[in-house]
Amino acid sequence: MKLTRHELKNLIQEAIKENQSMLLEFPGGMGSPRMGPNASEHEEGQGVEKNPNEGSMSRQELFHLGEKANQLHALISDNEDLDPWVQAKITKAAGIVTEIFEFITYKSKNPEGY
Repeated sequence: MKLTRHELKNLIQEAIKENQSMLLEFPGGMGSPRMGPNASEHEEGQGVEKNPNEGSMSRQELFHLGEKANQLHALISDNEDLDPWVQAKITKAAGIVTEIFEFITYKSKNPEGY
């Protein structure tokens, strides 16, 4: 499946619109992120030590991720044919970010039952 830049942009804008109200509720950040329900797919529990600055470090990484995503958005034209592997990586990255976002927003709204 190939996506045009316009289609990709629309998908991202739709995802942002769906979650915009939640984003506005947390303007100062949401503390230290934890891994989601699929933690076995990640590094959690595999010798990773707790870091007291994990929230700050994650916020820095998210900032740089956003910067790179904006640069990529500017580099890809609407009618550009992307290689299938590039499309797959963008889709996978969007899915991972969405999964983390949904987990953290759920956890913040349901601190006793996550």
